[in-house]
Amino acid sequence: MMSGPGTRPQTYGIQREFGMDRIEEIRAQLALPPRHTTCLTENELWSPGAPLFWTAERVGEPPHFYPVYRCGTTYSWSILALVVRKGSLVLNDEAARAAEAPGFRFFPSVATIDREIERVGSTIETESDPDITDPEHYAAEIAAAVRDDVAELGSRADVRPFVLVGGRDSMNLLLLPWRERVTALSASPNFALVRRFVQENDLDVEVEELTDPEDPRVLDREILENTCRADLEHYRWGARLREIAIASERPVVFWKGQMADAFMTPYWKKYAIDPGRLTDFVTKAWARTDFLLPGIVQRAVARRILLPRFRDTVWLRGANWQGFHMTVIRGTSGALPLSAYHGPRMQRVFARVDLTRAAQRDIRPRVGELLLGRPVRYPAENPGPPPSAFRRGLGRPGPFLERIRRAGIPVT
Repeated sequence: MMSGPGTRPQTYGIQREFGMDRIEEIRAQLALPPRHTTCLTENELWSPGAPLFWTAERVGEPPHFYPVYRCGTTYSWSILALVVRKGSLVLNDEAARAAEAPGFRFFPSVATIDREIERVGSTIETESDPDITDPEHYAAEIAAAVRDDVAELGSRADVRPFVLVGGRDSMNLLLLPWRERVTALSASPNFALVRRFVQENDLDVEVEELTDPEDPRVLDREILENTCRADLEHYRWGARLREIAIASERPVVFWKGQMADAFMTPYWKKYAIDPGRLTDFVTKAWARTDFLLPGIVQRAVARRILLPRFRDTVWLRGANWQGFHMTVIRGTSGALPLSAYHGPRMQRVFARVDLTRAAQRDIRPRVGELLLGRPVRYPAENPGPPPSAFRRGLGRPGPFLERIRRAGIPVT
């Protein structure tokens, strides 16, 4: 059972100094040669203890979620690191204009703010004859995959696990058989709901409320690491996550439940639709009226039109928005953030599933039941935190380019 609110100390070991700014950290690592491998994998780049720079002759299975960037034959999870390494920024006007546009949220492209740096990867290619078609089978495969992926990381490194918790996707992660006691981090207005979730399901989980103090040093890191890819007002808690990471005596992993609803609920139909594209008018109309059609017609149309659009949207929207947030956390805190729903085994499950049959209802409660061994009690609501007012506008090119130039990096 969890400790009561306010009963655990708000420290994680011995507090260390804040240290160098982000660009100084990167420059210090330039003295080390990049790690070389013949075939680089997404899993290698996003693992505990991984170096900042790699050289490789090729990339193995295409990365699907975690950001992987290339400049020549050098790879990194950080656009900023590649800019600092080459010593200049060749401005991509398209990316800069997108980040300046009204309503900017993120840049859905393989291109970046630097024309010499590109994102590597592709969509998840589903099998031509997917064998996971039943919701019960799908739930069982997901439960087994997430359990194995998280356990595999725990066997490779002595890390301290924290889980950022909001809704059902991340709540289910608290039901995993963690090797050691896990700490749930949650912010208002979800914090009280997460605490009640832990109490009602009798979980041995500590729950700590996340705050979002404005720290200029951390804010500088967020602006730099963001590299104009997203609107920073939706990226929060950077200063507190850094405090947790630098105060821990062991390496920290921040686990997240990214995009599970897009694969485990009927939300995948809506997720496939980009409201800004007029060409999605027919797709949107179909998604609202598919229940009027016979099941066989629904599935045929979905496989031909909606599923390919869904895969593209996951790659260009989900991985660019939620996946890229992982780089901001990593560059800001120095800790490794991971998504429990994007490990190697889970990726294979997503490649084998026919969502038109297996995800016609929310299967997350069944996944939770399989993980816990009994029915799970979830909150009826999932309110989201408000945007960060002090970060508004800081994801645009002006603040980023100002800091780059101030660090002596020319922009052409």
